[in-house]
Amino acid sequence: TYSEISALGHSIVHHISLAPTCTEVGHNAYDTCIRCDYTTYEEIAALGHSYIATVIAPTCTEDGYTLYACLCGDSYTDNKTDAHGHELVSYDGKEPSCTEFGWQPYEACTRCDYTTYREIKPQGNYVTTVVPPTCTERGYTIYTCTHCNDSFKDDYVDALGHSGEWITEVEATCAAPGEKYRICTTCGNREELEVDKLPHDLTEYEAKTPTCTETGYHAYVACNNCGYTTYSELSALGHLTVQHAGLEPTCFVGGWQPYESCQRCNYSTYVALDPHHAYDKETIIIPPTCNEYGYTKHVCECGEYYFDNRVEMTNTHKWELHEVISAADCENIGYEWHKCSVCEMLNYALVAALGHLEGEWTVTVQPTVTSQGMRIKTCTRCGELIAREVLTLDECAKFIMLVDEVRTSERVDELYRSIKRALEKYALLSEEDKALTEVVTAYSELEGYIVNYNAYAEEMNGEKPKAPVLAIVLLGSTSLTLGAWLTIKKFI
Repeated sequence: TYSEISALGHSIVHHISLAPTCTEVGHNAYDTCIRCDYTTYEEIAALGHSYIATVIAPTCTEDGYTLYACLCGDSYTDNKTDAHGHELVSYDGKEPSCTEFGWQPYEACTRCDYTTYREIKPQGNYVTTVVPPTCTERGYTIYTCTHCNDSFKDDYVDALGHSGEWITEVEATCAAPGEKYRICTTCGNREELEVDKLPHDLTEYEAKTPTCTETGYHAYVACNNCGYTTYSELSALGHLTVQHAGLEPTCFVGGWQPYESCQRCNYSTYVALDPHHAYDKETIIIPPTCNEYGYTKHVCECGEYYFDNRVEMTNTHKWELHEVISAADCENIGYEWHKCSVCEMLNYALVAALGHLEGEWTVTVQPTVTSQGMRIKTCTRCGELIAREVLTLDECAKFIMLVDEVRTSERVDELYRSIKRALEKYALLSEEDKALTEVVTAYSELEGYIVNYNAYAEEMNGEKPKAPVLAIVLLGSTSLTLGAWLTIKKFI
């Protein structure tokens, strides 16, 4: 799997040249690599001093010599010659007059300005007048000769200058001068004076070398109080690029796109390409079946493959009964084997319980006026009891049943009690119940029994037999056996 990677090339940093001095070496502009010890550095030897000779001639009072001076400021002296001494000439003195100065005998050098000359003031009889100094003008003494009226000024005294305290009007800063003034306490003159600017409060900053993408600057100073600065920006160098060819990836080894990199910094447009299969050797389409998905298979030359374009199963099984394991009944599920007639796949199936088939209600116990009845419902498939229900009569039904008891009474006392119970039940019915057809019919029948009963009671109560007799009185379809020697109650 060996794969060669090209040399990176130097990542170059450029250095400016440095001129040699008399005592220190210099160098030409050169490059270095930030990744290795590559350099184009070439040293330039120190220049050494180059002295210029200047002859200084001796004077009357100072020695002469030769001055050797280099442009760098270094110097030394040699070839010393002694001073000449003064070449003196003697001059006679002169007596002063009233108006003219005189002088004493003196000597003077012909080569320089040395002299012993001393003036003698005019010898007139002078009267002095002292003129005092003012704030702005000098004072002096006026000498006036009493013989010839000649006069002259002498003994000057400096002007007094204005006096008084200075008052600051504008404070001086490092950016602008200030102003102050004072009012002279002697003459009242206002004097104004500019105050020199203050020195800058400087902070020194080291130089910053520019890079490919960032600007740099020379060493500079900046004032902490104003905007003064010696800042000078150096432009960014820009990338020093090298072009690199791309490398196509294989199935198992990555590659990269063509890119460029900088020889001075780590700038690079390198983009890695992951290993990549070319799935274009073979494409196989697998159709779906009843129980399997369809898909497309893509095969690479290296044998790798992948699936996509999944197609859902057709789900078109044609199930047919294959075998009954256990049949379902009303309450229990069943189990069967189903087999697809297309793909012959077996499917274990549950058959839901069939559930009961309800039959009609069957009355097992008829309800009476005094007791409940019962009815049941069974399954027509298995005969299982499905439901039972208690039967009770409502008030109307009870009344109709009591009328039926009147119809079946065989004794007079039974008849009386039956009619009484039926009348009591009828009295409890609501007006709505009394209006029902069945109730109206039953009550009409009851009234007939009452009429017949009362008529029989009147007949029996009017004539009593002396010995027991058996009388059969037909009341409707009811046969009534009546005992002798009884008094029959009537219904009012």
